[in-house]
Amino acid sequence: MATIDQIKKEYNKLTAPERFALMVAAGARGDQAERQALYNSAPKVTFEFPHVKGLADGFENLTTWHLIQQLGAAATFFMLIHWEDDDIDKPIIDGHTLGDAIRLSMRRFLEGYEAYRAVCHECNIDPETLTGLYPNYDSVIGMATLVIRAMDNENPIELPDLESTKEAYRELIKHAREEWAETRAR
Repeated sequence: MATIDQIKKEYNKLTAPERFALMVAAGARGDQAERQALYNSAPKVTFEFPHVKGLADGFENLTTWHLIQQLGAAATFFMLIHWEDDDIDKPIIDGHTLGDAIRLSMRRFLEGYEAYRAVCHECNIDPETLTGLYPNYDSVIGMATLVIRAMDNENPIELPDLESTKEAYRELIKHAREEWAETRAR
């Protein structure tokens, strides 16, 4: 029977699928040393990336995050405006009314919308170009934007968290750029 050291000498002959299968098996049985040995002995490949890679990753992450947040706010908004309640100002939870909940969902949607647009414009990027890469974005978010904007025109909503939302969006991009720089430095 082959010893561990004899088997390790053969690691350089493993194909990528064989090595990966062995890494998964080692991880499943909790053998982190074996998993790491398999990983470390894998042949290394080198890639070249343009210097915009970290920024591009940051905007891709931001756009995905933004769309998820907007879809959540839009879904909440549409659910609330279709809530069958005759009295929009009747307290429903902890003294808050259905109207409060609707305005909060509108506010969160508008803060996300405005923050995303502002951060894109800071980098001279058309926000619709990025969001347009996602199928059916306009059909759901576009409709919510129209309805919420129409309701906002009737009774404008203040956006007290707009600056902190913009900063969170900038931080997401910054984090992706830093992560890429760390990866590149290795």
